[in-house]
Amino acid sequence: MAVGIPTTVVDAGASAATVTTTSFTPEANILLIAFCMARGGSAVIPTISDSQGGTWEPIGTGIDQGFITARLFARQIGVTPSAMTVTVTSTGATQTAVAIQGLTGAGNSFTNFQSVSSLGTSRSVTIDAASSGSMLLAFQVINSGTAQPAPTGLTETRDFSIATNVRCLLAFDDYLTAPTSITWTSNNADAIAFALEVKEPAVSSSGSLTKVWTGGAWRTSTVKVYVGGSWVTKPLKARKSGNWY
Repeated sequence: MAVGIPTTVVDAGASAATVTTTSFTPEANILLIAFCMARGGSAVIPTISDSQGGTWEPIGTGIDQGFITARLFARQIGVTPSAMTVTVTSTGATQTAVAIQGLTGAGNSFTNFQSVSSLGTSRSVTIDAASSGSMLLAFQVINSGTAQPAPTGLTETRDFSIATNVRCLLAFDDYLTAPTSITWTSNNADAIAFALEVKEPAVSSSGSLTKVWTGGAWRTSTVKVYVGGSWVTKPLKARKSGNWY
């Protein structure tokens, strides 16, 4: 199953060094991606926690660009989710915010990730081509209240002032048409942008793996044979140069 289109789970912003979301109950087996942002000349890169004491994996090291700072975090939700709140803190910030998106069918490999920051009207990254079944996410925060366009080739999810002069832009594209060169344009201000490939889960190697053509794409699958009235996982071997491998 391919990674699903990102959906809005919860947003929060405040003119303070800490912000806490309203209570929400995430979908079972969903991946949460938290775009944590803060504003202020003395603001430090944000941290995140939740009321369940859950583990949020940082994606990248975070960026401090002039009057804006930001970082991405991820948390995988299990089969029995329950209500929670999320708190984001940036010491020294005048505004703090978080925008959380949810994706179904997602794994926890975030190796294809790029970030960029600048004071100006344009910033770009080059990212590896997305794997089959993946979803490409793009994030931008800017020290401004002005609306911003999504990068060319991506579909805008949100473009809103999540806190005073903290403008947040979220966009996505699936692996079929996702660009590898991504450019954000804006008015002239401090800005930070992230590009992230969210991949399908890795397949557990309970047997040899092969690939089958289904749903218009090659997908990894285990090999099974019908033995004694049931399907049994068996190793796959190929013959090469007179030998079986």
